[in-house]
Amino acid sequence: MSIRYWMLVVSCLFLKVSITCGQTEVLNLKNDSLNAAIIKDYQDNVALMEKQRIADSVRKAELEYQMSRLRTTDNLQKDDLLRQLQAIDQKENERIVAKKARIDSLRITARGYPVTGVLKDTLFFIYAKIGAATPNERAGNISRKIRQLYNNDFLKYDSILVVSSENTRDIVYGELIIMSVSENDAIWYGKQIDTLAGRFTGAIKDSIEKARKENSFLKLLLRVGLVLLVISIVWLLLWA
Repeated sequence: MSIRYWMLVVSCLFLKVSITCGQTEVLNLKNDSLNAAIIKDYQDNVALMEKQRIADSVRKAELEYQMSRLRTTDNLQKDDLLRQLQAIDQKENERIVAKKARIDSLRITARGYPVTGVLKDTLFFIYAKIGAATPNERAGNISRKIRQLYNNDFLKYDSILVVSSENTRDIVYGELIIMSVSENDAIWYGKQIDTLAGRFTGAIKDSIEKARKENSFLKLLLRVGLVLLVISIVWLLLWA
């Protein structure tokens, strides 16, 4: 076959790979934008719910104060105040149910990006961006830092800590920030930010420890092999 034919084949393959990569990047951007839009919609709804909750709390305090001022013979007024208090409690319960339903809906709609350990096991998913970092980029960076910790022969598990900052909880090892957990991350998991940061920290530690146990024998063989290789090279240099 002619050189022109093979050049055409290579060009077609390169074009196909480029198109595929481009489509993947566009899809990731669409998913990231969708996640951001869903978070904003959720936060707007939560803000409205919180505003109503505060107003109801103030009203509830007023009603309870009025109850405390009633005489024992004011039964009709007491019944009316009790009905109003029960209505406020009912609204609060409905808000909690609606919030939980919204969170459940978010988990179905949005796409998460997996954070993987050394053994390619999925530790957890990232749904939200932080700053300019997309969820996909965050997941990749966290996975890379986990492998970096795994390769640290002097790693101390107890030194992987959660540090509080103004808007996030940072999971750190010394000067290395493994990841930051934001309020938006907590939204996706329906947990408090401190609880979620602790959960992620535990998952990271367990993943590294598991990988080290499974790979310890293989590492030992590799090191023994390297030692034998060095000895063989030295022997050849001296006696060959």
